[in-house]
Amino acid sequence: MKMNKTKKYAVQFITFMFVSFLIYLSMVYSGILLIDKKTSIYIVSTCAGIFLIGTLIIAPGLNKNAEDFTLRFLLLTTVQMLIVFFIVGIMAFKQIDHVRIIGFHLLAIVVELLFLQSFLLVKINNKIS
Repeated sequence: MKMNKTKKYAVQFITFMFVSFLIYLSMVYSGILLIDKKTSIYIVSTCAGIFLIGTLIIAPGLNKNAEDFTLRFLLLTTVQMLIVFFIVGIMAFKQIDHVRIIGFHLLAIVVELLFLQSFLLVKINNKIS
C-alpha cells in the first residue's frame, strides 16, 4: 500500500515527535535533567500543540506545487518560532520562577523538532512518487 506525501509525513513526524518527547521525559524523570516534572509535562504539551497544529498547516501543501509548499513552509516555521518566543515572553513578563531554565528547555525541544520537521519535509517533498 502506497501512502501519499501528506500521510507519510504526518505518520513519520508524529512518530519521531513522540519518541523525542519520551526521551526528554525519561531524562527528566530519571533525574538527568533537573527541572520540575510538572513543568516538563507543560513543555511537552506546548510543543505537541505547536507542532500538531503545524502539521495541519503544512501537510496539504505537500501534494501541491513547489511554490505553494515553500510559502507554507516559511509560514509554518515563522509562526512556530513566534509562538515559542511569545510564550517565553509571557512567562518572563509574569515573572515565573526559573523562566530561563524553562525557556531553554522549551527552545531546545522546539529547535530539535524544527530541524526534524524541516528534514522530513524536504526529504518527502523531493521524492518523486
